[in-house]
Parts: sequence; C-alpha cells; structure tokens
Amino acid sequence: LWTRAAALDPRNDVALYNLALALQEAGDPTAAEARLKETLALVPDHQPARRLLATLEARRLEQEAGALAARGRLAEAVDLLARVLEREPGRMRAHASRGMALAELGRFAEAATDLRAALDTARADEAVGAVVLTGAGEKAFIAGADISQVAGYTKLTALDSDLQRLFDLVEDFPKPTIAAVNGFALGGGCEIAMACDIRV
Repeated sequence: LWTRAAALDPRNDVALYNLALALQEAGDPTAAEARLKETLALVPDHQPARRLLATLEARRLEQEAGALAARGRLAEAVDLLARVLEREPGRMRAHASRGMALAELGRFAEAATDLRAALDTARADEAVGAVVLTGAGEKAFIAGADISQVAGYTKLTALDSDLQRLFDLVEDFPKPTIAAVNGFALGGGCEIAMACDIRV
C-alpha cells in the first residue's frame, strides 16, 4: 500500500515515511534508510524520520564494527563505534562493545569510561533483565591492561583507580551479570570476569 502511494506521488513525505517503517518491520533496513533520506530531503525537520534514520545507521555501524572485531581489527571497530556514539551518545550496546574492544586492546582507562556508561544505562533501563559481557574479538575475553599503565600504582592508588571503580561497579550491579569468557581473561580481564555473578 505505502509502496504504491509513494510511487503515485514521490513527493508524499507521509507515504515515504510509512514505507520506511514498513520496510524496517519487514527486515530491510537498507531500503528503509533510503526512504527516510528521501523523506528528509522533502521535509528536513521531520523529527521522527531523523530519529529512526539515526537508529538504523547506528545499528548498521554497530554490525560493521562487530564484523571488524571478529576479524581481529579491534582498533577499526573502536573508531567505528566512536562514530556511533557521536550520533547517539546514549547507545548502551555501542558503549559496551567499544568498552570491551578497548579492554581487549589493553586500553583500560578508556574502556572503563565506556563500560561504566553502558552499565549505567542498563541499570536505568527496565527492559534490561541481565547483562552479558563478552570479548570483542575471538582471541581474548579481555587480554589485560598494559602494565605500563598500572606500573606506578601503589596499594592506595590501585584501590582508588578507574579500573577498581569499574570492577566494583560490575560486582555491585543490581541486575545479574554474566561473563561469557570467549578467550584469554588476563589481569583486569580476570578481575572483571570474577566480578560478574556467573562465568561461562
């Protein structure tokens, strides 16, 4: 119906937007993105179309980042997820995926920021019943921190570090946490796995 309406009047923004919704529901996000861009070309301030387009683009970029991470191209995945977060700063999955990729790269201070943001969002979201943490690539759950980052820690500075606050956040999280350990879990990676309620 919406396809015919859009074909009869290609400048009908209502038909184009509803066609985009139908295409998304039918599992064709690429075609939905194209119709949303056409809608925005006609009506630049069409906020529902703008929001849906941002969501679909973010999902696509998240999938591309996941494919990169699975091939071991973690730095590229991190960069792509940063683009997602520029568009939608509150995307829990992007924060979590970027955090796990950063952790696997041994960039724990940056990882802690993203994982903390993801866990804060998950805590507030009533639709989230549990959190599963898993590695971004295939070789490691989390390979551990770069020793040079923590070499100067004393017992007191270690207990007051971003890393320790992240471990505490996972350990004290009010919803069930599951560590899906898909490779090496060294150093801080082992600590994060141990902070989860369940390890598999």
